[in-house]
Amino acid sequence: MKCNDSWLFNRSGRRTYRDELTELALSGLLHDIGKVKIPLEILNAPRKLSSEEFELIKNHVLYAKELLENSGITNKKIIDGALEHHERYDGSGYIFKKKGNEISYYGRVLALADVYDALTSKRSYKDPWTPYKTLSYILAHVNKHFDPVFTQNLVNSLGLFPPGMKVMLNDGSEGIIIATNRANKMKPIIKINDYIVDLLEEKNLRITKIVAYEYIEEQTT
Repeated sequence: MKCNDSWLFNRSGRRTYRDELTELALSGLLHDIGKVKIPLEILNAPRKLSSEEFELIKNHVLYAKELLENSGITNKKIIDGALEHHERYDGSGYIFKKKGNEISYYGRVLALADVYDALTSKRSYKDPWTPYKTLSYILAHVNKHFDPVFTQNLVNSLGLFPPGMKVMLNDGSEGIIIATNRANKMKPIIKINDYIVDLLEEKNLRITKIVAYEYIEEQTT
């Protein structure tokens, strides 16, 4: 079935911020569609892939471009996001070894989103990383693998203490972070037993230790 991507633009034909968000969201939803052409025994292998298998995996970005174009998607930005989400800021990615601003805007954004999702998700070969550990990895590779501006935007959105993190405060109490304060990323909102504590308002309280990470949904069931 062919699809038409003309619906992405408003009736005036002018591009808006919302148009770009819609494009980026669609590119993100479809970025891994090329994996449908990769054998499941390779995709789900609970082991390190051989060099030959990894070379095959790399082709999923080319398959994504082919599938999107054959489906009637003509928007280059959407296609480039899917094609370039494994390119790296220092040129060490694949398939074209692009670097810096040679990588499309959407490609650089999706590179971050793809790694964050991959590391925080359970895979056949690994357990999920905590958001804190994942952000630490991303920050350690900023300017190498990731665009520094987009990385900073990601940290600003998630905060240094992501929801679900279990922390200890200076009064000895422990709680689960449930939200980030935009005004101060160091002062999140915490649930301590049955109480909600906003560290931005409680001036005498501060985080002294990260205890663990626990999925919030598991705490509320």
